[in-house]
Amino acid sequence: MASVEINRRLFLTADRERVVEAGDPDAAFLYATPGKRIPADEAERYGLLGDPPERAPEVEAEAASADLTAEEEVDRLQAEPEPVPEVEAEPEPPKVAKPASKRSRRRT
Repeated sequence: MASVEINRRLFLTADRERVVEAGDPDAAFLYATPGKRIPADEAERYGLLGDPPERAPEVEAEAASADLTAEEEVDRLQAEPEPVPEVEAEPEPPKVAKPASKRSRRRT
């Protein structure tokens, strides 16, 4: 059975009828990553044979950031720390004296 090697991140739409590239607003489920091999009949069904269609600039930028390796993603996250929201500390509840245990009470 013939297969096709994928060279970019591809996603299925919510209805699983189309394959779109990373960054497309219709992308719902990860379908394939670079290096994955899929059957040729699936590639033909989803229109993956031949040149990829032109993408809008905003989709291109989104796809470029989605194609980072794991190490590049870690570096990016470490370089751009997310702001930590300030949270007010909750006041501690008042301390209530516990009743004396039965053993500590003396019988008279």
